[in-house]
Amino acid sequence: MEIIFFDYLVFFGNDLVVLNHAFTKKTQKIPQKEIKIAEQRKKDYFTRRRMI
Repeated sequence: MEIIFFDYLVFFGNDLVVLNHAFTKKTQKIPQKEIKIAEQRKKDYFTRRRMI
């Protein structure tokens, strides 16, 4: 039997929780590629938030 993990990377913004990135994986370790995607999206979120 194969175990598949579902991971969600989130961060906290002003009075809210932002679901940043979701992916599936077969091990408990989070791949660096997925971390980089989440970091870029977090940076993009705060950049856009400043424009409002």
